[in-house]
Amino acid sequence: MDDKFLQIERELRQTQNELSTYLSHSPPMNAETLSYVKQELEDVNRALIKMDLGMYGTCEQSGKHIPLSMLSVLPTARTINEAKWVQYFCT
Repeated sequence: MDDKFLQIERELRQTQNELSTYLSHSPPMNAETLSYVKQELEDVNRALIKMDLGMYGTCEQSGKHIPLSMLSVLPTARTINEAKWVQYFCT
């Protein structure tokens, strides 16, 4: 497995742990914040499941490969179009 891929997996697992801990041990939060944290955790969990299934980095719309360079910036990207936002904000 590629070192960059392993790094992304480690970061996703760390984020998963941090978000789960935050939801379990944080003081009450407003509905908007709670919704955001839950959605982010869902996105991270989905990415990790796709890794386990060997489907990580495959665009859910086209079936094409999402470049690892984009996934390293937005590891929860589900589509190439979503990942292209990385280019918009990083250039």
